[in-house]
Amino acid sequence: MSVIDDIKNEHYDRYLYKIGEVSKMLGETTVTLRLWTDEFKFLKPVRNDKNNRQYRSEDIKNLKIIRYLIREKGMTHDGVKAFFKDQKKLEDTSNIDLVEKLNAVKQKLQQIYDALDPREGFFATKSGNSTFTEELEKDEE
Repeated sequence: MSVIDDIKNEHYDRYLYKIGEVSKMLGETTVTLRLWTDEFKFLKPVRNDKNNRQYRSEDIKNLKIIRYLIREKGMTHDGVKAFFKDQKKLEDTSNIDLVEKLNAVKQKLQQIYDALDPREGFFATKSGNSTFTEELEKDEE
């Protein structure tokens, strides 16, 4: 598992953290955190009544990834933006694959439902020649 995957799997006790707390967690100055927040638009800290930034756990994870990419990997801000843009594309692609798989399952279930004869009971088919289990076995072949 990569460093970035480890960061994504971290769990935090609270929903919101003050900028000073996040600064201590990351070992970065509050000035740097403000700069990154302004530079990387996908970071969206919540503002309280006093207009102070409060970071969500998702923001902290993204800040840790940004810190890793800049400090450890030597990426530029443009490189970090490109990295997150590619990550978003990967997430969107995986969602598309999932939707396609779910639609295939839906079609298969509809075929099974259509093959059932409600007058004969759940396991009877409209054709009357085979059982529900036999129909499933044919489809798997």
